[in-house]
Amino acid sequence: MEGNYAYIVNTLFPTLSIPDDLQIIDISNPANPQLIGSHSTSSYATDVTVKGNYAYVGLGFGGYFMSPPRGGLEIIDISDPANPQYITTYDNQSPTREVKVVGNYGYLTNGGGIEIIDLSDLTNPTLIESYETAGNAEGISVAGEYIYIADSNNNLKILSHDITNRINDTSFIDTNSLNSPIYRFQNANIPGTYLYAGEEESNSIKCNYPNFTEEGFAFYVGIEPGDDLIAMYRFQNSNIAGTYLYAGEEESVNIRENYPNFIEEGLAFYVYGAMTDKGQDIYRFQNTQLPGTYLFVGEEERRNILQNYPGFTEEGVAFKVAF
Repeated sequence: MEGNYAYIVNTLFPTLSIPDDLQIIDISNPANPQLIGSHSTSSYATDVTVKGNYAYVGLGFGGYFMSPPRGGLEIIDISDPANPQYITTYDNQSPTREVKVVGNYGYLTNGGGIEIIDLSDLTNPTLIESYETAGNAEGISVAGEYIYIADSNNNLKILSHDITNRINDTSFIDTNSLNSPIYRFQNANIPGTYLYAGEEESNSIKCNYPNFTEEGFAFYVGIEPGDDLIAMYRFQNSNIAGTYLYAGEEESVNIRENYPNFIEEGLAFYVYGAMTDKGQDIYRFQNTQLPGTYLFVGEEERRNILQNYPGFTEEGVAFKVAF
């Protein structure tokens, strides 16, 4: 969805002689959605993502329907939703499964891996890098310099790239280890202070503690010990009730011995340690206007805080998670 419009692809098999359409639906009145525009794609449409005035449609024919197989990306101008216009097609021989567009780059998954496409000139999309996965690349997410691939063999594969024809396999995460979502709440009574909670506790907070405002999904953690995982413990600052600190085993020992105002509430979750080569960094900031209160964020939010919120002081990487 984008604004008042939903964009969907018709993924019926092409042998049925049904056009493979991009369909544009006006959802300004959710009770009465209206089809206002469509576009017949050049191949079997598999996925669509929208950025600005353009729709990026994944294409794919399996070898059963076309030999050799065909895939790629079709770019469509949707500045006039009622009259979408074809711009160009990027062709390859690997049917596309999922499309992501970040900045001037497109990321395509297929049965054998991913492709990174330069979209700075929409009339001439160009392959700049590819990466083969051990299993099927089923899904993809891009955050900062990292690419996260749902790999059917290795669960979650993490790649690091600098978009200049270099791509590095940094690690993979066993999603069976980090599969529990953590949600972030801000204490409305003490703005700039935060609580992180799992699914069950989040439901209790929403029902019983209206002063805590949910801000959404934060990251994935483990709830059971596993290889390379470390335990994180939660402490409440009794001097500023309703504010929390999360610490690993070594720091927790120091807190218990030297900071009696921090009351331990028990094991919070399991994560990868800050010095490991697995997972994505979570940074800790202390609110200097309320010393002893903390915020934990990923790379993108970290950059925003460093640029725009001088009241928060960065203390470094606290631990590593999955998104």
